[in-house]
Amino acid sequence: ITPEQIFATGCVWDAWSYISQLVRSAKHRIILIDNFMDERVLTMLTKRGEGVSATVYSRYTKQFKTDLEKHNEQYEHITYIQLSQKSHDRFLIIDDDVYLMGASAKDMGTSLCAITRMTMSPEIVLSLVK
Repeated sequence: ITPEQIFATGCVWDAWSYISQLVRSAKHRIILIDNFMDERVLTMLTKRGEGVSATVYSRYTKQFKTDLEKHNEQYEHITYIQLSQKSHDRFLIIDDDVYLMGASAKDMGTSLCAITRMTMSPEIVLSLVK
């Protein structure tokens, strides 16, 4: 998986495929920090391997909470943590790698956007959202 990728407007499949590869590559954990989530994110996270934890940080919406509860009744549990403050950027943590995403996971590729692996520790990002 290349450490950075840019997607032209309309490259929805390419973006979805790239993020799906990242999800499948996780060995221990996936953490997604994104203000805007829906059931597409849950579908993406079902691609993770058995025993890989998944946590999502997002703003509360009744619809997403309902979708998450229904998902967790049938599939491996995804933990939800409500963001206590607004977060402009989106981050995807795969094990110990941090990716900065230029668009929400559910919208990657609908317009020009990029994703790039950062060199900082995931704990730095996580300490800022808690």
